[in-house]
Amino acid sequence: MTQIWPSSSESIVTTDSRQAPRGSGRAGGSLHRYVGREFTEVEMEIIRTLCADPAYPTRASISRALCRSLGWTKPDGGLKDMSARVALAKMAADGLITLPAPTGPQPVPRRHLEATIEEGPMLACSLGELGSVSLVRVDTRSDSATWNELIGRFHYLGYTRASGAQLRYLAISNGRLLGAIGFGAAAWALQDRDTFIGWDAKTRRQRLHLIVGNPRYLILRASRSSDVCHSKQGGQI
Repeated sequence: MTQIWPSSSESIVTTDSRQAPRGSGRAGGSLHRYVGREFTEVEMEIIRTLCADPAYPTRASISRALCRSLGWTKPDGGLKDMSARVALAKMAADGLITLPAPTGPQPVPRRHLEATIEEGPMLACSLGELGSVSLVRVDTRSDSATWNELIGRFHYLGYTRASGAQLRYLAISNGRLLGAIGFGAAAWALQDRDTFIGWDAKTRRQRLHLIVGNPRYLILRASRSSDVCHSKQGGQI
């Protein structure tokens, strides 16, 4: 049974899957899988209702309402609105729903990153000889551009725009850039990983949030001189 009732200034749609029509897979009809989650036909109707509701004029507002309607939350209780936004975009691309036009400028993938970092001398020494190394979190536009350039120019996989939760760091010693490292949300399913851990599908769904991915790890052969991060305090290793 589908219900709609006001919550604060918004209308929230919920579903009782026990009253949902019978179909393949589970209660609610056929399944549609997006971003590691299965959506029944009943849930798809909820999404279409939200998309057509003038109370939710933007994609961001629809994604938040969707999370509240379906109880789609992170382990800490926060809404999984970014995952919902990705799922909604893919549903729209597949012709299952109609979304309002994006309200902000769309990012343009940077396939060719400009070389702005000066080359330094080759490094051939032990970590002890090098001295202290700081891992500085990337949290400014300039540091982000530096990280992107390093990965784009010197990592064998190159630079691609990341999505979802992520943390990026620059490795610096005495004003010299030594490398870059990035962490992100774990891939939904990796056979070798899941077999090594001993996960079945149910356990993976329950515990995937405890895994962190490491999509990029770069140690430069030569140091790069830079004036970034000099005023920051990074974690030393």
